[in-house]
Amino acid sequence: MFTVEHHVGRLGEIRFDALRSEDMSLYRVRFTQLLQDVRGKLVFCSDLRAAESVSREVEQQGVSLMRAATPRIERAAMLVSPRSKLGVQMLRAILSTDSHVRRAFQDPADAARWLDEVLDAAERRRLRAFLRID
Repeated sequence: MFTVEHHVGRLGEIRFDALRSEDMSLYRVRFTQLLQDVRGKLVFCSDLRAAESVSREVEQQGVSLMRAATPRIERAAMLVSPRSKLGVQMLRAILSTDSHVRRAFQDPADAARWLDEVLDAAERRRLRAFLRID
């Protein structure tokens, strides 16, 4: 199950507890639609703490999508569980995109602090609601 949402400003929200190969077509459509709907560079927060891992195929498709989206991304924080294999997979994906706009975090407050630097007040409020902090 996954969600790709936009509620305010330039902030995109992604959450999944599992992402399978058969989900990737719909995921790509929703992600691409969000990129088209929001003007300028986007700021993403992905809450992946409920996911254990993704298949190698999903990881490769995700990296391809990340690379293609990089010019449109100002920052992207990926929140992962310290107990999951997905954290390692996300670090590998970030490194393979050779992008300094993405970071992985285990603590939601750390992710929020990093994204806050580029968000306005309404976006910061929404980020905290999304992450369920404050």
